[in-house]
Amino acid sequence: MVHRHSNAHLHHHHVQPHADTMPDHAKPPGTTPTTRPTKGPRKRRASRVTPPRRPYRAHAPLTVTLAPDLTAYVSSYHDPGRRAEQQDETLVAAVDDLHAVVIGVLDGHGPDGGRVARFARDLLAEIVPQCLREVVATSSVSDADAALDELIVQVALQTAFARVSRAVLDNDELDCYISGTTAVVAVLTADACYVANVGDSRAAIAQMPAAAPPVTELPPEQNGETKLPEKEAVDKWIGVRLTRDHTCDDPDELERVQAAGARVDRLAPNEDDSPLRIFKGTLPYPGIVVTRSLGDSVAKKLGVVADPEFTHHRIDSSRDVAVLVASDGVWDGLPHDHEAVRHVAAAVRPARGTTDRDVWTAAAESASRKVLRAALRGLDRREIDDNVSNVCVLLVRHAPPLPPRPASVVPTDASTVVTEGSAEMMAPIEES
Repeated sequence: MVHRHSNAHLHHHHVQPHADTMPDHAKPPGTTPTTRPTKGPRKRRASRVTPPRRPYRAHAPLTVTLAPDLTAYVSSYHDPGRRAEQQDETLVAAVDDLHAVVIGVLDGHGPDGGRVARFARDLLAEIVPQCLREVVATSSVSDADAALDELIVQVALQTAFARVSRAVLDNDELDCYISGTTAVVAVLTADACYVANVGDSRAAIAQMPAAAPPVTELPPEQNGETKLPEKEAVDKWIGVRLTRDHTCDDPDELERVQAAGARVDRLAPNEDDSPLRIFKGTLPYPGIVVTRSLGDSVAKKLGVVADPEFTHHRIDSSRDVAVLVASDGVWDGLPHDHEAVRHVAAAVRPARGTTDRDVWTAAAESASRKVLRAALRGLDRREIDDNVSNVCVLLVRHAPPLPPRPASVVPTDASTVVTEGSAEMMAPIEES
């Protein structure tokens, strides 16, 4: 079950306003009063020459021990899609002392959105682990293994987002007037996945069918005794969404921005698939779709906030196989959550039952790539241009290590010698 806690779907890019209606400091160099809006519906003209695909790894593969019997295999890929600029950024940070891993995706928008996303990503990678340690240090919990409970993580993430939001707006090197970024950040522990989100990037859990055996690394001596299915019905896997999109399609979000004086309208009033955008009075800007973001200083006066919505999901060890965070380009290309989950399942299946950690690392890499490539194909079919990014974490449970074996015991009666490794001295292997 996903639990939501709030403090306060489409394309979140801004409309570039006419130069004569923009404040002087926000005018792009070289523009004239005849400049037309450059950001509208992201339909691609058929005559456009598109660049070749160039997917690339966003981070080196990472392996994190969340518990003695639980390992997280982390992989991240992103691609600019059919756009010239990559404005998506991904976040991966191990917090080994707290047995946790932090992952995230940021999706920049506006003329300076890429730089805003990179700056915010770098800060979050540093500040989220720092805030987790600070809150743990001031809590009454002394055992670090049990320290990251719901309240502690929520306070830490809220504090981190507030610090990053201030830093983004105070950075004179960033033009945040009509530029900003979404951010979805997840803290994953052995027991739960905690998520803070602003904008329309999403987090989801990939769950296998209830009757399927758990994703498990088995010790070598058990491999021959275990019958794993050769094939699985991957279409029976489901996606459990952990976030909701912060757009004007949400009644609560719409009420807040309208109460702050925003005008909410579509660029194409007669097209139902044209997203609702936020404008300042009769002016043609900022034209932002998301109702929560980092940056976007002009939109902050129109009810767009940087307060993250917090959710948490208790890990079901019998079903939860992966955590996936991705930018809206992925979800636009794969509109139904189960579509992304199906590609994760296809990557996991060949690794089932193995003890080789390199195989599981490769499976995580494959899952991230499969989701990304499928999303790109989906965007092409829908004639949408966007960057695509994701971070995929495979949750693999394996049998806990055996306790140290005692030294050989030699009784006075040599006929009753008990040797090291005999059945009487071997601890039973717990089922994973």
